[in-house]
Amino acid sequence: MQGGEVILALDEFCIENSARREHQRLTRRLLEDGVSDPAEEDALRLLSAFLEQEDFSALRAADPELAGGHPVKVRLLHDVGGRVRWEKLHNTVVSEEQTGK
Repeated sequence: MQGGEVILALDEFCIENSARREHQRLTRRLLEDGVSDPAEEDALRLLSAFLEQEDFSALRAADPELAGGHPVKVRLLHDVGGRVRWEKLHNTVVSEEQTGK
């Protein structure tokens, strides 16, 4: 998690359940610690907005990787208009040929 973004791993769970689990984890942490962390609060707001605005059935139907069970990571962030957007992160493997080694 970085400022203004959240990374979800969809290895075991779909995009919706991964977002809900991260939201629950952050909520518990903020309540248990009793200490305000601005980055975690921002992430919690981002996750809340994402969970409220997305049509998860449509997302899973449009992209089977978002249904979970795939080694996929998704980044959540705010767009210029303040709406939450998401993007899949692809692992890039750089060969020795490409690096010149």
